[in-house]
Amino acid sequence: MREVSMSSRLAWEAFQHGDEPPDLREEILTSWRRSRLSGVSPLAQDFERIEIDIESRFARVAIPLMTEMAELLADSETCLAMANGAAHVLWRWAPDSRLRHQLDLAGLLVGHSFNEELIGTNAVGTSLEVGRTAAVRSEEHYREAFHRFNCVATPVVDPITHRILGTINLTWSPNYQESAVAPLVQKMAREVQTALKDAAGARERRLLDAFLDARARSAHPVVALNSELIIGNHLAPVPNFRHEVLWGRVLDTVDGPDLTIEVAPGWSATVRAIFDGKSLLGALLVFDTPQHETPVPTVSAGPPHGATASAHARVRETVGRVVRDGGAVVLRGEPGVGKKHVVVDALGAGAEVLDASDIAADGPEAWLGMLRRSLNRTTPLVVTHLDSLDQRTARAVASILSAAAEPPRLGATVTVGRGEQPAWLLSIVDALGATVIDLGPLRNRQDEIQPLADTFAGDVPLAPETREVLQRYTWPGNVAELRQAVRTAVVSSDGTVVNPAHLPDSVRLETWTNRHLSLIERAEAEVITRVLTRANGNKTVAARELGVSRPTLYAKIRAYRISVPTTHVEVG
Repeated sequence: MREVSMSSRLAWEAFQHGDEPPDLREEILTSWRRSRLSGVSPLAQDFERIEIDIESRFARVAIPLMTEMAELLADSETCLAMANGAAHVLWRWAPDSRLRHQLDLAGLLVGHSFNEELIGTNAVGTSLEVGRTAAVRSEEHYREAFHRFNCVATPVVDPITHRILGTINLTWSPNYQESAVAPLVQKMAREVQTALKDAAGARERRLLDAFLDARARSAHPVVALNSELIIGNHLAPVPNFRHEVLWGRVLDTVDGPDLTIEVAPGWSATVRAIFDGKSLLGALLVFDTPQHETPVPTVSAGPPHGATASAHARVRETVGRVVRDGGAVVLRGEPGVGKKHVVVDALGAGAEVLDASDIAADGPEAWLGMLRRSLNRTTPLVVTHLDSLDQRTARAVASILSAAAEPPRLGATVTVGRGEQPAWLLSIVDALGATVIDLGPLRNRQDEIQPLADTFAGDVPLAPETREVLQRYTWPGNVAELRQAVRTAVVSSDGTVVNPAHLPDSVRLETWTNRHLSLIERAEAEVITRVLTRANGNKTVAARELGVSRPTLYAKIRAYRISVPTTHVEVG
């Protein structure tokens, strides 16, 4: 058991160093890649926290049932938890005081977000990301703070809308032997789904019947909703609607004479209220067919991603022009520059997204099958991470695209900067007849850092000193790293003013390279240099002697501009 743990630890350290460990489970490696692309810091310990809604339909039904089922684990050293569809913890049960204290310190608390995009690989966030059961063992977690735990989580699917409502998660210490965990968690999820189906009364069933009837009659986007449910057909981009905003507009319409609402410029819907006597059960929205150049709406607050960024805007304009003219586009750039956001903006938020990096987990045949089915639909398609395809699969993709009856409305992304681009990717570009557009890294778009930081900070002001640190940093993780750093700082500031101390250590350490080191910093740099020399450049040995983690040592080497002896060559 210890050998497995040590192997996982070395794999984790190798990945943070920029290597890709060969013996790691593919689903974990794929999640680590997503975490790195999102700019997640492996050493961070902060969380996004919200006031959770325990009056939601999911919480009202599931929490009492989970409390009852938890009694089956009363004598075990485990923690049972439940999160909503946004990965915020709704409920937690941990009878063992020692484990409960460890989880408190690690951050598994009600209201905290375990979204994979924010804290990296973890059972809750990863199961929601992939839509199936996820098991994450100790050092397979992206954040070091969770390396002392094993976790399994399974999504809970709404039996009415078939949307994922949240997850059931079981956590335990690696020292505690627990067998058949995944089947147990899956059984709990099925119990909750059964309870949700039983709790769905005549109101929900009538709303569903009305939706199915309208869907059969209309070729337009159709949405049915009430205060607790929202259901849409494949043409309706339901995930982009803020449920409470849309329901509020429906209520305003029902109370007045106007039976049409405008969701966004160019997008309007006819509203038909559904009553049970004088009681409002819900409403049907049948959207008018939008103009071709009108993007699929997002009903939400705040400006879109990168709305104030001039270079980004120019690239978006070019991509949009190519797409409007009926062409396909391949957007190329470093990890985290925002390629996916730009392509989705151009094709519309209703576009289906296929991630080519998922092929390792799904298998080539299953993934290619999803590609064929997507091309048979009328919705636009975005294929991300084309660079992760091997030669054989890339040729199969090119063949499928060439055989398509109609030229697909398709955008794709290619990540560059990690070695040369495989030559066989050109076969896909040729099959599409695609226009290739490069999106430059954030370090070459200095004028965008401040507007983007303001966008990510929302209503929380940034101190002038903080803006100076953000402007000096080189942003190797690009826009994704900036977004994560600012969001982390906002949470740390408790919503007041963001000062430099609130920024992640990695950002503050890196900016030290642009100024003279203090006396204490020079002394620390000399100690690190001596230890590295004594260890013949072996950073693992040096980090152990210094009492720090390898990622921390790497950050200090960069910050202090230390030349590492090359006598020793580290592998992995």
